[in-house]
Amino acid sequence: MKIRVENLSDRVTGEILKDAFSDFGEVTHVEVQEEQNNKIGILKMRYNQDAKAAINIINGSPLEGNLVKVFPIYEKRRPKRSRSKR
Repeated sequence: MKIRVENLSDRVTGEILKDAFSDFGEVTHVEVQEEQNNKIGILKMRYNQDAKAAINIINGSPLEGNLVKVFPIYEKRRPKRSRSKR
């Protein structure tokens, strides 16, 4: 499951973010980026139940001085194209 973390302080690195979420399960991807003058983090955790636990506990908690907002990223699924016979 992908997770978005908003309101990161300037001190937060990918390693700090990974450490915070690794307490709940395996983190398979981490990136920290600037978006509209705000620092955000995008993570991917291997198991959905671990990601949901991390979201519930870390959301609204302090991380390096800022209260962070954490929520899942739901990817849009493409509709399957039907195969028609000609």
